[in-house]
Amino acid sequence: MSLNRVIRCTAVVFAGVGMFASVTASAASQSRFDMICTGTNMHIDTADSPSYVTDTTPISMRLSVDLKAKRWCYRDDAHCGPRLPISSIEGDKLHLIAVKTDLNEANFDIDRSTGAYSRRLYTPQYPQPMLSSGVCTVAPFTPIK
Repeated sequence: MSLNRVIRCTAVVFAGVGMFASVTASAASQSRFDMICTGTNMHIDTADSPSYVTDTTPISMRLSVDLKAKRWCYRDDAHCGPRLPISSIEGDKLHLIAVKTDLNEANFDIDRSTGAYSRRLYTPQYPQPMLSSGVCTVAPFTPIK
């Protein structure tokens, strides 16, 4: 491989890294955006000790997030589900849901700097807690209507 070709390839790699960093930085600074998330749902059997995963299913979802309005929703094609309040925002950490009572527990968190998300749902109607985790990528905002 010639020296010129090595220099050109190196320049392309650095340009690509720079573009990724700028896209990540701009996504983190946006106040309105969609997130496309993929991951795995897991149901946990807590009746036995230790607990174990009873089944897993792949999951894909799209969310619309408006940080200024402090609202978000699950998207189903062109429709927005219930408009929900954002529980809290701590830098790049979005706590979309944070509920804990004696009977119910629900959490849904997204780290915008890494794209990682985690969800946990436990209610008496579903004796097996449902856990979900995966990665979200930022997409153009679809208005929450």
